[in-house]
Amino acid sequence: AATWRAMAGPARVRPLVPGGSPSRVEIDLSRQLLTVWRDGRAVLVSHVSTGARKSYCVRGHCGFADTPPGDFRVGRRVRGWSVGPLGAMYHPVYFNGGIAVHGSTLVPRRPASHGCVRVPLHNAVPLFRMLRPGEPVHVRRPALRRAGRA
Repeated sequence: AATWRAMAGPARVRPLVPGGSPSRVEIDLSRQLLTVWRDGRAVLVSHVSTGARKSYCVRGHCGFADTPPGDFRVGRRVRGWSVGPLGAMYHPVYFNGGIAVHGSTLVPRRPASHGCVRVPLHNAVPLFRMLRPGEPVHVRRPALRRAGRA
């Protein structure tokens, strides 16, 4: 019943960057949500899994798993599967150095990555097609609103 109610009256997506470019990508670290905006309208919304915010060592590569907030731009894009020192990525779209939005087979609804923004495989190809080099990418960690408050 709850699913049917949610489908009948979906929540409205609010921009993280009011007054931002009409075409942009927003990544909400608090809600683990990615939104693609076109002409000021949300056209793709996906749950994501971002940096786990903890230290890691994988095959001799150590670091701190973080997806830092900030304002970035889409850079290099790689078609298909790409395997790096931290694992496999499907259709990665880089926006902050080695940090990319990419498809993954494991996308829990919590921070769990080494810093990249994981999306479900079914959203990787549409995102790859939509995101163009130079497009703004805004990563934010807003305070979560309490239930019942505007």
